[in-house]
Amino acid sequence: MSEDIYKETFDTWDKMSDLYQQKFMHIDIYNETYDVFLNLLSSDESSLLELGCGPGNITQYLLKQKPELKILGTDISPNMIERAKLNNPQAEFAVLDSREIDKLGKRFDGIVVGFCLPYLSDSDAKKLINDCDALLNEHGALYISFVAGPYSKSGFKTNSYGDRVYFHYHEKEALGKLLSENNFEPAIEMEVPFAQQGEVHNIFISKKK
Repeated sequence: MSEDIYKETFDTWDKMSDLYQQKFMHIDIYNETYDVFLNLLSSDESSLLELGCGPGNITQYLLKQKPELKILGTDISPNMIERAKLNNPQAEFAVLDSREIDKLGKRFDGIVVGFCLPYLSDSDAKKLINDCDALLNEHGALYISFVAGPYSKSGFKTNSYGDRVYFHYHEKEALGKLLSENNFEPAIEMEVPFAQQGEVHNIFISKKK
């Protein structure tokens, strides 16, 4: 996928950060899936990396359940990061492209990839999973949310304001195989109906072998 397409998608997220916060900051339909992930962590003081953290909605929930977690949230959007900092003053946040997490140079007990995959090409998604393997400590936990479907369906989606993002579908079997190839146990698979858009959101939760 060209950098121009990525740039348009990232610019849209930055522009829509306030609307995204209003829509998702207090949504609770994913809470059960977050609880499953939390139960896989080795300690209440585990170190976590959250990719594509947006305004910090997932971080906020995780910290409500386990306040001692040490969380680093990252996002490509500076506006999202500013909101995340305000919403979660006890966590750390940084602007970072999820395609470049291999530059972090530190390890974590868990990684949350909340809807990054729909905005990454197939090849970049493969790199991301490989990077997660490298960044996780032994038996570290991985949370991934995505929308299952033929990759060929991927394309631009336009919102009511005329702004576009390029949305990627990923196939469950291919993603499961990718996790296995990168040293992860078979995933716990969960589904969350998302009525607002008439689709089902897929969740994979796994541990590093």
